[in-house]
Amino acid sequence: MALPELTNSNLRDALFSPRSVAIVGQSDDASKAAGRPLKFLRRIGYAGRIYPVNPRRDTVLGERAWPALAALPEPPEHAYIVTPTEAAVAAVEECGRLGVKVATVLADGFAEAGAEGMAREARLRETCACTGIRIVGPSSLGVVDLRTRVMLTANAAFDEKDFPLGRIFAASHSGSMIGALMSRGKARGTGFAGFVSVGNEVDLSLGEICAATLDESAASRSSPTSSAARQPRASLRSRTPARSRARTTSPINFSSPVALRGSIRSRA
Repeated sequence: MALPELTNSNLRDALFSPRSVAIVGQSDDASKAAGRPLKFLRRIGYAGRIYPVNPRRDTVLGERAWPALAALPEPPEHAYIVTPTEAAVAAVEECGRLGVKVATVLADGFAEAGAEGMAREARLRETCACTGIRIVGPSSLGVVDLRTRVMLTANAAFDEKDFPLGRIFAASHSGSMIGALMSRGKARGTGFAGFVSVGNEVDLSLGEICAATLDESAASRSSPTSSAARQPRASLRSRTPARSRARTTSPINFSSPVALRGSIRSRA
């Protein structure tokens, strides 16, 4: 099933305010990385439909587990794939066939894993080209939007309650940096609108993701914060929408974790 090309608005909705999500590979053990997404979504109060997918279990964390994406009553708008590497590639391909708009991939073992990893990345790109699905990652610890209560992440730093809401949107290749920003910001009362761990950028670039946060007035009150970009032209394009709006946003670029001392300090 080939999707029509997503507009910036459609992409924003699927990334940050999906009406339905699937967690492919959701574990029954909430202490594991693959067990955290369902726990986090329920705790933060996500209001959309959640479909945990685990072919080996009837239930996970007390909720019904579906045997496969194809068994779901609808194609989810966003799938967070937390399976091992080979299964993750197959899951993205299935998402593409079913018409899932966005898939976020936790697994590593791609470009950094030599020829075999490059071949896996090629399969992901081919799936994007053939089906229209957009991919965050691989090697992504996930997507968080505190405004819409979307917490599709395996990052242990988010095993917290009562996150302060703010106007800063942080995106980075480093999941540990995202966790440090959140935890240090919370300790100092600095709120965030959301976070994205962009991983390897096999498809969606850091710049495209940041641009999606600036697409409407509600999102334009956020400030994208990016690490050193792997696709610099796309990152620069992400600043353009901000210039056309009231000066409530200002992209911040940094290449290493920042110190939070009451405010965000950045290194351009």
